[in-house]
Amino acid sequence: AQLEFESRVELVRRGGRDAALSALPHAVLQQNLTLAISQRLSQIEAVRLGVFEIDPGELDRATQDFASSLAPLQLPQFLAINEISMGEFERLLRRDLQADKYLTSRARLRAPVGDAQVEAYLAAHPESGGAQATRAVRDAVRDDLTQARNTALVQTELRRLFAKSKVRIVDPGFAQADLPLRPASAGD
Repeated sequence: AQLEFESRVELVRRGGRDAALSALPHAVLQQNLTLAISQRLSQIEAVRLGVFEIDPGELDRATQDFASSLAPLQLPQFLAINEISMGEFERLLRRDLQADKYLTSRARLRAPVGDAQVEAYLAAHPESGGAQATRAVRDAVRDDLTQARNTALVQTELRRLFAKSKVRIVDPGFAQADLPLRPASAGD
Protein backbone atom coordinates (compact mmCIF):
# COMPACT_ATOMS: atom_id res chain seq x y z
CA ALA A 1 0.00 0.00 0.00
CA GLN A 2 2.88 2.39 0.81
CA LEU A 3 4.57 1.75 -2.55
CA GLU A 4 1.29 2.38 -4.35
CA PHE A 5 0.79 5.64 -2.49
CA GLU A 6 4.35 6.81 -3.12
CA SER A 7 3.99 5.88 -6.79
CA ARG A 8 0.78 7.87 -7.05
CA VAL A 9 2.39 10.91 -5.44
CA GLU A 10 5.42 10.72 -7.73
CA LEU A 11 3.31 10.31 -10.86
CA VAL A 12 1.00 13.19 -9.93
CA ARG A 13 4.03 15.39 -9.12
CA ARG A 14 5.33 14.70 -12.63
CA GLY A 15 2.05 15.61 -14.29
CA GLY A 16 0.18 12.30 -14.26
CA ARG A 17 -3.00 13.49 -12.56
CA ASP A 18 -4.87 10.33 -13.62
CA ALA A 19 -2.54 8.26 -11.41
CA ALA A 20 -4.25 9.68 -8.32
CA LEU A 21 -7.12 7.23 -8.63
CA SER A 22 -6.41 4.74 -11.42
CA ALA A 23 -4.95 1.25 -11.10
CA LEU A 24 -1.17 1.23 -11.39
CA PRO A 25 0.44 -1.45 -13.57
CA HIS A 26 3.06 -3.73 -12.01
CA ALA A 27 5.77 -2.23 -14.24
CA VAL A 28 5.03 1.25 -12.87
CA LEU A 29 5.20 -0.02 -9.30
CA GLN A 30 8.45 -1.81 -10.06
CA GLN A 31 9.98 1.37 -11.51
CA ASN A 32 8.75 3.43 -8.57
CA LEU A 33 10.21 0.94 -6.09
CA THR A 34 13.65 1.75 -7.46
CA LEU A 35 12.86 5.45 -7.27
CA ALA A 36 11.61 5.17 -3.67
CA ILE A 37 14.76 3.31 -2.61
CA SER A 38 16.93 5.84 -4.44
CA GLN A 39 15.18 8.72 -2.69
CA ARG A 40 15.55 7.09 0.71
CA LEU A 41 19.26 6.44 0.17
CA SER A 42 19.80 9.98 -1.13
CA GLN A 43 17.99 11.50 1.81
CA ILE A 44 19.97 9.37 4.26
CA GLU A 45 23.19 10.61 2.64
CA ALA A 46 22.00 14.23 2.75
CA VAL A 47 21.12 13.87 6.45
CA ARG A 48 24.47 12.18 7.14
CA LEU A 49 26.25 15.11 5.50
CA GLY A 50 23.97 17.63 7.20
CA VAL A 51 22.94 19.31 3.95
CA PHE A 52 19.78 20.35 2.12
CA GLU A 53 17.32 20.77 4.93
CA ILE A 54 13.86 21.62 3.62
CA ASP A 55 12.40 24.79 5.04
CA PRO A 56 8.67 25.10 5.81
CA GLY A 57 8.13 27.45 2.85
CA GLU A 58 9.52 24.89 0.39
CA LEU A 59 7.33 22.18 1.86
CA ASP A 60 4.26 24.43 1.72
CA ARG A 61 4.94 25.27 -1.95
CA ALA A 62 5.42 21.60 -2.82
CA THR A 63 2.20 20.71 -0.99
CA GLN A 64 0.28 23.46 -2.79
CA ASP A 65 1.74 22.44 -6.15
CA PHE A 66 0.74 18.85 -5.52
CA ALA A 67 -2.76 19.84 -4.40
CA SER A 68 -3.28 21.93 -7.54
CA SER A 69 -2.09 19.00 -9.69
CA LEU A 70 -4.85 16.84 -8.20
CA ALA A 71 -7.74 19.14 -9.17
CA PRO A 72 -10.63 18.53 -9.16
CA LEU A 73 -9.75 15.97 -6.46
CA GLN A 74 -8.90 17.66 -3.17
CA LEU A 75 -5.76 16.78 -1.20
CA PRO A 76 -7.71 15.69 1.92
CA GLN A 77 -9.79 13.35 -0.28
CA PHE A 78 -6.67 11.91 -1.88
CA LEU A 79 -5.09 11.30 1.52
CA ALA A 80 -8.29 9.74 2.91
CA ILE A 81 -8.63 7.39 -0.08
CA ASN A 82 -5.05 6.25 0.48
CA GLU A 83 -5.43 6.15 4.29
CA ILE A 84 -2.44 8.46 4.75
CA SER A 85 -2.18 11.33 7.23
CA MET A 86 -1.05 14.80 6.27
CA GLY A 87 2.05 14.26 8.42
CA GLU A 88 3.01 11.12 6.49
CA PHE A 89 2.41 12.93 3.20
CA GLU A 90 4.60 15.85 4.28
CA ARG A 91 7.38 13.46 5.36
CA LEU A 92 7.25 11.88 1.90
CA LEU A 93 7.41 15.26 0.17
CA ARG A 94 10.25 16.39 2.44
CA ARG A 95 12.20 13.22 1.63
CA ASP A 96 11.64 13.65 -2.09
CA LEU A 97 12.67 17.32 -2.04
CA GLN A 98 15.78 16.62 0.01
CA ALA A 99 16.76 13.68 -2.22
CA ASP A 100 16.24 15.78 -5.36
CA LYS A 101 18.43 18.58 -3.95
CA TYR A 102 21.16 16.14 -2.96
CA LEU A 103 21.26 14.39 -6.35
CA THR A 104 21.10 17.66 -8.26
CA SER A 105 24.01 18.99 -6.24
CA ARG A 106 26.07 15.87 -6.97
CA ALA A 107 25.57 16.38 -10.70
CA ARG A 108 26.36 20.10 -10.58
CA LEU A 109 29.64 19.61 -8.74
CA ARG A 110 31.25 18.71 -12.04
CA ALA A 111 32.53 21.31 -14.49
CA PRO A 112 29.99 22.58 -17.01
CA VAL A 113 29.97 21.29 -20.57
CA GLY A 114 32.62 23.31 -22.38
CA ASP A 115 32.82 24.76 -25.87
CA ALA A 116 35.21 21.99 -26.92
CA GLN A 117 32.64 19.32 -26.05
CA VAL A 118 29.95 21.18 -27.99
CA GLU A 119 32.27 21.54 -31.01
CA ALA A 120 33.21 17.85 -30.84
CA TYR A 121 29.52 16.90 -30.82
CA LEU A 122 28.74 19.19 -33.75
CA ALA A 123 31.70 17.79 -35.72
CA ALA A 124 30.48 14.23 -35.08
CA HIS A 125 26.88 15.14 -36.02
CA PRO A 126 26.99 17.23 -39.21
CA GLU A 127 23.19 17.10 -39.44
CA SER A 128 23.20 19.48 -36.45
CA GLY A 129 24.90 22.16 -38.55
CA GLY A 130 28.52 21.28 -37.83
CA ALA A 131 30.86 24.25 -37.61
CA GLN A 132 28.15 26.48 -39.15
CA ALA A 133 25.63 25.77 -36.35
CA THR A 134 23.79 28.80 -35.01
CA ARG A 135 24.12 30.04 -31.45
CA ALA A 136 20.66 28.60 -30.67
CA VAL A 137 21.73 25.17 -31.97
CA ARG A 138 24.96 25.34 -29.94
CA ASP A 139 22.99 26.28 -26.82
CA ALA A 140 20.55 23.42 -27.41
CA VAL A 141 23.44 20.97 -27.89
CA ARG A 142 25.10 22.27 -24.70
CA ASP A 143 21.80 21.81 -22.81
CA ASP A 144 21.38 18.27 -24.16
CA LEU A 145 24.98 17.34 -23.32
CA THR A 146 24.60 18.83 -19.84
CA GLN A 147 21.37 16.91 -19.26
CA ALA A 148 22.94 13.64 -20.43
CA ARG A 149 26.02 14.22 -18.28
CA ASN A 150 23.92 15.10 -15.23
CA THR A 151 21.75 12.01 -15.70
CA ALA A 152 24.86 9.83 -15.91
CA LEU A 153 26.33 11.47 -12.78
CA VAL A 154 23.10 10.92 -10.85
CA GLN A 155 23.04 7.26 -11.94
CA THR A 156 26.67 6.88 -10.83
CA GLU A 157 25.87 8.41 -7.44
CA LEU A 158 22.83 6.15 -7.03
CA ARG A 159 24.93 3.09 -7.89
CA ARG A 160 27.42 4.20 -5.24
CA LEU A 161 24.65 4.60 -2.65
CA PHE A 162 23.11 1.23 -3.58
CA ALA A 163 26.50 -0.48 -3.29
CA LYS A 164 27.32 1.27 -0.01
CA SER A 165 23.96 0.21 1.43
CA LYS A 166 23.97 -3.28 -0.06
CA VAL A 167 20.35 -2.97 -1.21
CA ARG A 168 18.64 -6.21 -2.14
CA ILE A 169 15.03 -6.56 -3.22
CA VAL A 170 13.78 -9.94 -2.07
CA ASP A 171 10.16 -9.92 -3.29
CA PRO A 172 10.17 -12.14 -6.42
CA GLY A 173 7.60 -9.86 -8.03
CA PHE A 174 10.09 -7.00 -7.90
CA ALA A 175 13.28 -9.01 -8.33
CA GLN A 176 14.56 -6.89 -11.22
CA ALA A 177 13.43 -3.50 -9.90
CA ASP A 178 16.90 -2.41 -8.81
CA LEU A 179 18.72 -3.76 -11.86
CA PRO A 180 19.57 -0.35 -13.40
CA LEU A 181 21.23 0.76 -10.16
CA ARG A 182 23.01 -2.37 -9.07
CA PRO A 183 26.77 -2.01 -9.04
CA ALA A 184 28.49 -3.92 -11.83
CA SER A 185 30.16 -6.15 -9.25
CA ALA A 186 26.82 -7.42 -7.95
CA GLY A 187 27.02 -10.39 -10.26
CA ASP A 188 24.34 -9.52 -12.81
